[in-house]
Amino acid sequence: KSLKKTADMLKEQVQLKTNALQASETQYRTLFERVGDSIFVFEKNNYRILDCNATALKIYGYTKEQLRSMTLFDLHPEDQIEQVKMELRVETADQLMIYTHLTKDAKKLHVEMQSDEIIYQSQPALLYTVRDVTERRKAEQEINRINMQLTASIRYSKRILDAILQNKSDLSVMFKDSFIFFKPKDIVSGDFYWFSRLNGKIVVTAVDCTGHGVAGAFMSLIGNELLREIINNKGIYDPSVILSEMHKGIMNTLKSAEGTPEYAGAMDMAICTIDTEKGYLEFAGAGRPLILISEGKDELIDGNKFPIGLTLNKTGKASELYSKKTGNATGSLKMERRKLKKGDTFYLFTDGYCDQFGGDKGNKFMRERFKELLLSIQDKKMSEQENILHESIEEWRGDNPQVD
Repeated sequence: KSLKKTADMLKEQVQLKTNALQASETQYRTLFERVGDSIFVFEKNNYRILDCNATALKIYGYTKEQLRSMTLFDLHPEDQIEQVKMELRVETADQLMIYTHLTKDAKKLHVEMQSDEIIYQSQPALLYTVRDVTERRKAEQEINRINMQLTASIRYSKRILDAILQNKSDLSVMFKDSFIFFKPKDIVSGDFYWFSRLNGKIVVTAVDCTGHGVAGAFMSLIGNELLREIINNKGIYDPSVILSEMHKGIMNTLKSAEGTPEYAGAMDMAICTIDTEKGYLEFAGAGRPLILISEGKDELIDGNKFPIGLTLNKTGKASELYSKKTGNATGSLKMERRKLKKGDTFYLFTDGYCDQFGGDKGNKFMRERFKELLLSIQDKKMSEQENILHESIEEWRGDNPQVD
């Protein structure tokens, strides 16, 4: 009786385990058949196909009986079989492999495969999950093609922009001890410099256009041409008047056929005129200041608050910040004049240097730190100052991307 009771208990436990296994196998089979990727089971030693799911049948076009008479290598183009055999000798579990497969009608598929070792019907086997990435691969190739075309066009645009930008070394002809630190974020830049010498006066400006890359480069072209027209052709030297004329020129350039500007386009500018005979500096800024260092003390000369041109207001609409009648901001564009002494230095700059993230805490460089850096290098020649500025911002930036 005791043996019979024990046997009945064992029988009951076996039945429970059998039911659990059957339920588990049913769940496994449901997942196996319904998953969106192709799944193949191969015999481990000879890679003969033992099983596959419905997705594999649909994608590859074979029946299950046809596949069971094939091996893994029959799915590959003939010229790749030797390579596949060599790679399969290496441990491939948990590694993503990228191959070309052929369907029954010889259509090429780009696939990603991942294998796992399993026991299938009491024998060692390999479970391969195969994802068809053909469409994704085509999309990537198309994106790469477009990217190459765009990059080629942008590089050609850079050649045009470089031809328009003045040679940095030409500034040293006007100012023996000077430098231009120009480090674009992209292939082409929305920041640019411009200078000219006429009738004993030198005009120098640093300009930051709306946008980066191509958009900024187009604005740079507009800005270069306007400066050439206003200063070289019209002979205007007053920095505040130059800003006003620049504003009018940008508004006219961006005006649509209906007479209404179609999009925002603005420039921050720091511009100064140096009278080399009388020894004074006149400065006006639109959103950008000037730093003047004299006898070990620095002075930040602020410009006008607003940029020239158009900006976007809080509603997302383009708003004109300058009067249409006068071309001036609210009130009038202010201009500052300073008498220069021997040894004075001054700096025009866009916001890229001060806005760069970096340091131990990933903060911005900021204007105060920038002024302190300039003060600390006043005993250096301008060429040395340029090198120090380059090294300092690179050290500050570290692994952070260049922001401007």
